[in-house]
Amino acid sequence: MGKTSLFNKVASDFDLLRKRHHDPRSYISFTLAPDPSLKGFEESMGAALGVPFGSIRNGLIPKPFVRMARLRSIKAVMIDEIHDLLNANKVEQRKVLTFFRSMTGPPLSLSLIAFGTQDAKFALASDDQLDRRFEKYELNRWKEDEAFRSFLAAYESLLPLKKPSELWRQEKVRYLLNATLGITDGIVKRIKRGAIWAIMDQKEQIDMECLAKAAFIPPYVDYKKYEK
Repeated sequence: MGKTSLFNKVASDFDLLRKRHHDPRSYISFTLAPDPSLKGFEESMGAALGVPFGSIRNGLIPKPFVRMARLRSIKAVMIDEIHDLLNANKVEQRKVLTFFRSMTGPPLSLSLIAFGTQDAKFALASDDQLDRRFEKYELNRWKEDEAFRSFLAAYESLLPLKKPSELWRQEKVRYLLNATLGITDGIVKRIKRGAIWAIMDQKEQIDMECLAKAAFIPPYVDYKKYEK
C-alpha cells in the first residue's frame, strides 16, 4: 500500500532536514532480510553503516556500534519489511527483538522506525515491553474519493502520452480499485503497463482496453529494427 515509497520518503525528508538546518543528527536504514537471523541482522546493520557492526551478545549493543553511533550522531534506525521477522524461528526472533529493545534504551536510546505489512504487528507482539514502545500507524487502501482521483490525475501528468487518459473518470476509477483491491503498488503497475499498451497500440492514451490488457506484461519489442 505504498509503505516502501513512504519509507524512502521519510529517509529523503531526514536528509533534506539535515541539509536545511545543518542538523548533525543522522540515521541508518536498511531492509530486513527475507530469512532473518541475528547474524543476518548484524550484517545488514554493518552494510548500512559501511563498517563492521560487531557481534550481538545477550541482546547487548556491540561497543563498536556504540562508538560509531556517537561519532556520527545516529539517533534513528529505519527498517523496512519488518514482518519478515516472522520467517525466523522463535529463538532467532527473540534474539532480534531483545536487541531492538536494547537499541531503544540506554546508552543510545535510538528511535526505531519500522515498516511492514499487516503481519508486522504479530512480529512485535511476542515482546510486550518492546511492543508498547511503538506508536502504530496503518496505511489505508485507496477508495473511490477525491483523494484517489487527485492521485490518479497527478500520476497521469507524469506519463509520456500525447493524449489525456482521464484516469480520474468514474469508470476507470472503479476498474482500478476492483482490479487492484486499492493497493498502491498494483494501481501503479496497472497504469504503467496500460501506458505501454497505449503506446504500442498507437493510441497515446489509456482507455479501458489498455487497462484490461495491463493485467499482462506487455511483450518486449526491439525498436532498433524500426530505426532508419
